[in-house]
Amino acid sequence: MKKHLDRILTSGMLTLGEYTKNFERQFGDLVRVRRAIAVNSGTSALEIALRAHGLKQGDEVILPTNTFGATCAAAIFAGGKPVITDVSPSTLTIDTKSVERAITSKSRGVMAVHIGGLICPEVERIRELCDQRGLFLVEDAAHAHGSKIDGKSAGSLSSAGCFSFYPTKVVSSGEGGMITTDSEDLASTACILRDQGKESFSSNVIVKLGYNWRMPEICAALGVVQLRRLPEFIERRNAIARIYDAAFDAMGVKRVVTPGNQVNNYYKYTFFLRRRGVLAPTAFAARFPGLLG
Repeated sequence: MKKHLDRILTSGMLTLGEYTKNFERQFGDLVRVRRAIAVNSGTSALEIALRAHGLKQGDEVILPTNTFGATCAAAIFAGGKPVITDVSPSTLTIDTKSVERAITSKSRGVMAVHIGGLICPEVERIRELCDQRGLFLVEDAAHAHGSKIDGKSAGSLSSAGCFSFYPTKVVSSGEGGMITTDSEDLASTACILRDQGKESFSSNVIVKLGYNWRMPEICAALGVVQLRRLPEFIERRNAIARIYDAAFDAMGVKRVVTPGNQVNNYYKYTFFLRRRGVLAPTAFAARFPGLLG
């Protein structure tokens, strides 16, 4: 990082420079999408993705109750109305039936949230439902760097995936986020919105109402360094998760089970404690040497 910092400071390019471009390219290759757009937080990624879909005042966005507040806040700041649904009791993720029940004439889109590294198991069915009803689907993949379902990466299962690189995440850039998409239109709009709504980085012509959502070069450099170690991080977390699995199963403790068709990065390990006759989910992310999160 010291070497990269010297290079950044010598270049005089402190934002949207070569490190941001490299980070975007490498992350897009990881997720296997055409475009990746780096921004300054996962929250920004969510709001930009919603705005890029043309969300209008009063449009309803369906999302699960089990998520961080930023998922809901992003829908509000983008001009929409969040419609909060229940989640599957076994995976704690949104399911198709909950989405279908929540759809109204004002529905514009759905946000599927991957929890603790587990991809929403019904994401493909939800996407099919969205296609049938003319709704967009956005993934909140803040927990899911490197997670896969049926060989497909989180962030490639919808029109736009949104990642966070907050300090506790499996991959961190200190602060930062990423939008992944195969849509050139969405990518182009996202690039405009993240940079004050300017038509290009070198122009001062405002073509949309944007904001300062840029990722600093120093954060991008840290992201590039971290991304190289993602396979190592996931392998180590899975090894530890297998130890937890055996221990909790021996004690008869119910846990969230990763389906055989998924690769879980185990950002968090979730199990259920029985208290007063009610199963309550508990998640923890232990800190291990060499791992962030």
